[in-house]
Amino acid sequence: LTSTLQVVDPPREIAWTGGSLPDQPDNFDPTMDERLPGDTLYYAGGYDLGASGALDPLALSIAQLVTVGMAEGTPVADVAEMFSSRYVEEQFAAAEQALGFDLRDDFVRQLAGEYAFAASLKSTRSPLGLSALLVSGVADAATLEASLDEIDRLIQDQAGGAVTLSTREVEGGRLHTVDASDPDSGLTLGLLGLAVEYGVVADQFLLGAGGGLNSFLE
Repeated sequence: LTSTLQVVDPPREIAWTGGSLPDQPDNFDPTMDERLPGDTLYYAGGYDLGASGALDPLALSIAQLVTVGMAEGTPVADVAEMFSSRYVEEQFAAAEQALGFDLRDDFVRQLAGEYAFAASLKSTRSPLGLSALLVSGVADAATLEASLDEIDRLIQDQAGGAVTLSTREVEGGRLHTVDASDPDSGLTLGLLGLAVEYGVVADQFLLGAGGGLNSFLE
């Protein structure tokens, strides 16, 4: 993966090359950039982030981690087998048993339509100044929301009292909050002093930390 940085004033736009991100339609006209926080330093936008299959390798890697943790991963006789469709489907099926949803079809490939990523850093002296936001259209809001509910359950089961989980209603949907900002939690988010929010709002998937999501919704 290679990248070039184009400064546009403001914000800055990252134009990716190398084919790792999906190709954009010839008539693609981004609209999300108009709603990004005014202090955005880095911006990347495009179309069909998940629905294109561009994130399938990442989803497979996570599924493999899940199946290894379950000790249910299928033994691989040779490296070539790891690239077979049978092996891939087995990994996703096994991971679904633990996660409660299909990581590829019920989450990653639900990210359809325009997407945008933005980040800003209010202070270079503290990670508390970090703000990040990912926004994407969705294929089926109900399917994705059900997957997010399962993610909440998994976080609660695995993290226990180290994090605080909550939800809040906003216009057009519901946001889930994972607050691990306590430095004594032993988690990376705690060390950074960050809480993460995610949800489906007005048929868009939102994921944010450090206040970026609130700025987008205002």
